[in-house]
Amino acid sequence: QAAIGCAQLERVEDIIDRKRATAARYTGLLRDQELLQLPVEKSYARNVYWMYHVALLGGAATRRAEVMRSLAAQGVETREGFVPANQQEIFQGQGWTTPDDCPKANVAGATGFYLPSGPTLTESEVRQVAAALGEVLSETISSPAQGH
Repeated sequence: QAAIGCAQLERVEDIIDRKRATAARYTGLLRDQELLQLPVEKSYARNVYWMYHVALLGGAATRRAEVMRSLAAQGVETREGFVPANQQEIFQGQGWTTPDDCPKANVAGATGFYLPSGPTLTESEVRQVAAALGEVLSETISSPAQGH
């Protein structure tokens, strides 16, 4: 395992460059989507875009599962973002936090998900994912919430 880790370290800058290029493509294609909060890169930090995390806003904010299902139906794999620590039983069980301790983290945890962002993702695949997401968001907003 150490040999694999060392081999990956030799390629880390190339991998980061690819991930950053993918993120730049997504951002360029999705920046006008009013229903999405895109990742931010601050001037004092270099984002390596381990994952490309987006969060739903406005009328789409409560419909993450529906958006993710619709993307899956179009062949786009997504994954929910991290569950905030204050929502995890292990931390609550220790008395370190309660579910309501971090309201902003709770919103991020409930509305966020990851788009495909592996280092081998092609420019064409990024365009396909962005187009599918735009279509799904348009459909989601123009249709009533399922189950309501």
